[in-house]
Amino acid sequence: MINKRLLIKNILAHYDEGTFFDKKRGISLKTDSEKAKLLKHICALSNSNPENDSYIIFGISDNDNSIVGAINFDDSMIQNLVKSSLINPPIVSYENIQFPETKYYKTVGLLTIFEEKERTSFSKNIWKIKRDNSYYRYGSTSILIDDQFHINENNKQTVNSIKKYSINNLKGLIDGVQEFNSFSHPEYLPENIVFLDQFVLCWSAWRDKYGSKEYYSEIDVQLINENKKIFISAVQYADIEITEKQFKIIELVPLGYDENYNLYPLQETSINFQENGTYTIAKQIIFEPPSFDKNEIEELYMRTKSLTKKFKQGIFPKQENNFQEGIAQYYLICYLNGIKESRKDLIESREYLDGSAAEWQIECLRILNKHEETIANNEYKT
Repeated sequence: MINKRLLIKNILAHYDEGTFFDKKRGISLKTDSEKAKLLKHICALSNSNPENDSYIIFGISDNDNSIVGAINFDDSMIQNLVKSSLINPPIVSYENIQFPETKYYKTVGLLTIFEEKERTSFSKNIWKIKRDNSYYRYGSTSILIDDQFHINENNKQTVNSIKKYSINNLKGLIDGVQEFNSFSHPEYLPENIVFLDQFVLCWSAWRDKYGSKEYYSEIDVQLINENKKIFISAVQYADIEITEKQFKIIELVPLGYDENYNLYPLQETSINFQENGTYTIAKQIIFEPPSFDKNEIEELYMRTKSLTKKFKQGIFPKQENNFQEGIAQYYLICYLNGIKESRKDLIESREYLDGSAAEWQIECLRILNKHEETIANNEYKT
């Protein structure tokens, strides 16, 4: 099994940016320009490497290849962007790789662009890039395909050689477990598990109770074989199930109003190990929206609208401070129970909420997006 940390080190130690890899100091996909630039590099690397994998490494200094670290990033965001924006999109995988040099909340991002024999191009306009544009790597830059385009035949041999020297060893596994334990706070009770005598997985989490049941929060899961963070989340509540071949995390969200609060399963992340030395990671949205009395929901919506208006005017009653914390959540609950206009209210609440209320707003938008994604997928299947 390839140790992704070794892979990154071997690439950076022997090569500057070229036709099979690129490096970036950080990663962000907040604007169209940021999305377009990343897509251009993915398109170019895919076209220049039809017979081998290529890479973009994030969290690397441009000047001296030193590791500075990047924020942990969600693989699905890049996958969805690639699939929706490119013709003949390559399969891509973004992995958060832990390094001792980085702070706990930062990793080195490894974006693998798997070989795609068909030419990749843009399926739509985005920022300054036109539909049908196609790019390739010219040295360390990505440019429009022209008469000079040719494939570097040495890339396949080079990449295979790098992979060969990045295979795991026993010392690396032991060091990886010790490093994880040293990174984790003792109160988070770090543990390590060996699956099928092949895979070493470390995890830690804060234990907390909701009612009489124990749940986990601030979960960190790392596959030591690859020095890869498989799961890191600050979710408030999660359940963990472990079997001989599987490590499953079930995220739960507390939703409700007044005395009507409960935990609702949101998403499952399953790490499944196979006897043949491979593993898969499956994510499934399992959210079932809570249902409340129609009259109570209408009353909740009117109350939330009224207090939102007062909050914007700076005359929010002190006795309603706790209600302020839940404004975004109440709009979400109202939307899930049939008041469609509250969706707009939820989105607009980002403009005036701050502190913990703003954090809840972000979480509510995440729940909304996952719920609507499930609906869209179900409609597509039918």
